[in-house]
Amino acid sequence: MRVFCSILSILGGLALMAIGLLKPWYAFPLDFDSNQTLVLRDASITIWWKGGCLLIAGVSMSWAKIKNSTLGLRGILTVGFAVMLPLALWYPQAVIMRDVALSGDAAWLQQQFDTLTWLGGDIPRGHSERPVPNGFGIWAQEPPHRLAAFRPPLFGSFSLGIAEVPDLIWWLGYNPPFSQFVTRGWIFFVLGILLTLVGCFGWDQYHQRNGQRRSLLHRTALALTGSAAIVLALAILPVILGGRALRRARDLTQSWQSQPALESLDAAGRWMPALRFDTGVVLQRGALQRQLGNSNLPAARLHEAWLLSDQGYSARATAIIDDLLVHPQSLDSNERREALRALLRSAIDELNSSHLADARRHLDILLDQQPVCLQGWFHSQLVALESGDLGANRQAAQRVEALSKAYLRMESRGIVAASQWMLAQGELQSGNPESTVTARQRAQGR
Repeated sequence: MRVFCSILSILGGLALMAIGLLKPWYAFPLDFDSNQTLVLRDASITIWWKGGCLLIAGVSMSWAKIKNSTLGLRGILTVGFAVMLPLALWYPQAVIMRDVALSGDAAWLQQQFDTLTWLGGDIPRGHSERPVPNGFGIWAQEPPHRLAAFRPPLFGSFSLGIAEVPDLIWWLGYNPPFSQFVTRGWIFFVLGILLTLVGCFGWDQYHQRNGQRRSLLHRTALALTGSAAIVLALAILPVILGGRALRRARDLTQSWQSQPALESLDAAGRWMPALRFDTGVVLQRGALQRQLGNSNLPAARLHEAWLLSDQGYSARATAIIDDLLVHPQSLDSNERREALRALLRSAIDELNSSHLADARRHLDILLDQQPVCLQGWFHSQLVALESGDLGANRQAAQRVEALSKAYLRMESRGIVAASQWMLAQGELQSGNPESTVTARQRAQGR
């Protein structure tokens, strides 16, 4: 019975791994195709990570067989999978830390989701704060000013302690944007490795009697510990060195040494690429560029717009953002994202001030350049409801529902319900009772 269960466990684990290898590991909303279907993309690093895991596991199994020619199939499998497990668990950091464009866009989509669904967000407060004809209204909430994958590592090189443990989890890639868009493929792959290892230790009783099972356990523990130590060192080292460069940039900035500070900031971005889309880093680069006399560079102009907005000159700040987005190809992905986030804040201010024409114009620019902007479509639907544009209301409702399905968290149902209720109000205003009933039923989850 033990042998049967062990073989079944191993076969089940190998099957889960095979399914995991065939499926994508990350599903990020990219765009809408000609059929208005949401297009999802996997992280570009996934295919290399799958191949790397298999290659390193294969090399480890070959080395183990060469070192011990009497090693059986079970011993070879346990060594290979013990080495592979830490590599598979390292995948989140590879996506979040290294793939800057994907990580930044995922962080922004996650932030939009949180802005809509948290207790003080658009959805929970939507039924009470702003009356509109036929009942439903929302006081649109501005997104947070800062976008980041994690808190910057500003601890001392040898002072990583208990207080940094929550941040360490995020530095290793296990943050909300990864958890939101990770797929069953990666989960199946990790579970398959664990299930295969469990099955290998219950193969039969003979090995337990003659001591080979204990030897197998020691060999597996050594392989797992060695692989985990190497992975952890490679994962933590960039955090320490990136934090050191970031602290040096801060000290140089405070000493008004702009060029060395800019170089240190760039060094921090090379060690931890995800720092490049941190709003604080983008604006700090702009401030340093302005101090160096490069006021026409996009980062410098973004910093100028931020200062004007902070001082209450919203119209002048919006004019700078509009000008930057006329030629988006002149911006890198991080600057373009910050400009679009600023444009979204301007549109929300205009919406809340009942300047619907200006809000619609800015939302159209936003959605043209970022078609998967969930908050943009949601507020665009609100503009359509208040202006009586049923066609735009229907399109926005369709896009909101499609985008909500890309999120794993249950709160996405609330977004769809609010969107369908706005659609129901639009249909009712236009005198379409059957469509109104259908939209209300969908808002109720029926």
